[in-house]
Amino acid sequence: MIRFYYCLSIFILVSGTAFSQELLALDEAIRIGLAQNLGIEVARMEQQASQMQVYKSNAGFGPQLGLNANAGATVNRVQQNYLDGSVVDRFGRSLAPNISLGLDWPVYDGGRMAAVFERLKEISNASDIQTQINMEGLVSQIIQAYYEVMRLKARVSFLNTVITYYEDRLRITEERWHVGRGSKIDFLQSKTDVNAQLG
Repeated sequence: MIRFYYCLSIFILVSGTAFSQELLALDEAIRIGLAQNLGIEVARMEQQASQMQVYKSNAGFGPQLGLNANAGATVNRVQQNYLDGSVVDRFGRSLAPNISLGLDWPVYDGGRMAAVFERLKEISNASDIQTQINMEGLVSQIIQAYYEVMRLKARVSFLNTVITYYEDRLRITEERWHVGRGSKIDFLQSKTDVNAQLG
């Protein structure tokens, strides 16, 4: 959908410049289209993200450092009343932190790491191809819109030539009628033909 609106804006831009007699070149339209299309920009960012994922540590070849930390705390309060009338009132607390650090470095895992690394490379290649497909599709749409504008411009030019021909014919038949060398029917027919072309 973004491509459709972008091609429509290229069409309007090219047609606007076509009527002002300053035509946007096809390679310039393609350059602008590729530079300002949001779909292409997203595809390029996805391509960069997938390329950044291709490294051996991401596939498990590198060491993995793990850090675990936990802490336990207890709070106790003891209040005892004895028969002899003595009272014991104690309050106690304890804190037991535990920290562990582990380093894992697999030497061989049956080829799983190599397979994961190859899969990451293939995902990156697929992203490159998808970006290229998106760019080529956009270029194709821009070229189609550009040549449609050129076709419409040629058609408008042809219609202007035809209208000029009919207006010249109208002027000639009108002058002939006024000087008495032509009929009013020819003049009215010429006027009708001009109105038909303008309508």
